[in-house]
Amino acid sequence: MMNLNTTSVIENIVKKRITKKSVTILHQKLALKKNEKDVEGAWREIFTEYFLKNNNKTEKYILTSPYGTDGFIAPKENISLVFALRILLEFKDGTNLTRSYDRARIMAQIIHYMKKFRDEGYSEPTVIVGADENQAFVLYAPHFIKYLDRNYNWSIPPSAAYKQDLKLMHDLQEDKNTAV
Repeated sequence: MMNLNTTSVIENIVKKRITKKSVTILHQKLALKKNEKDVEGAWREIFTEYFLKNNNKTEKYILTSPYGTDGFIAPKENISLVFALRILLEFKDGTNLTRSYDRARIMAQIIHYMKKFRDEGYSEPTVIVGADENQAFVLYAPHFIKYLDRNYNWSIPPSAAYKQDLKLMHDLQEDKNTAV
């Protein structure tokens, strides 16, 4: 997990493809947010700049929102890499990502999206990003594939997973992969 004030992480992003001005704008938008859509918009903008607008690598990415996700960044074309970068994004307003419950809340929703991806034959994410107006975390998605084969309440919408899939929430709060 990273705190938005963690300068080494932000400096690394700035050195690659994002200007200090863009990071300042991200901070300003997050500070002025009025709701979750504002948080999502600010983060999507910075991810769009980093992966789509300023990416001069040979692989080209697109940002979509399959199944109502907050965002899914994936290569525009199928590539035959062992590890193709596919990032599933989930943004919240008013969470405290230092609390295991709030991290599990985001992960429950993401795992329900991952189940939809698998069931519909959509490429699964390789990286998960959860963020709010103050913090963000980045997790390696394959650590969470095990949950897709378990008996959870898959019939509920992903956005309700943290309220209605209590067994999954419990398991996620106990998972060392979601620890700070």
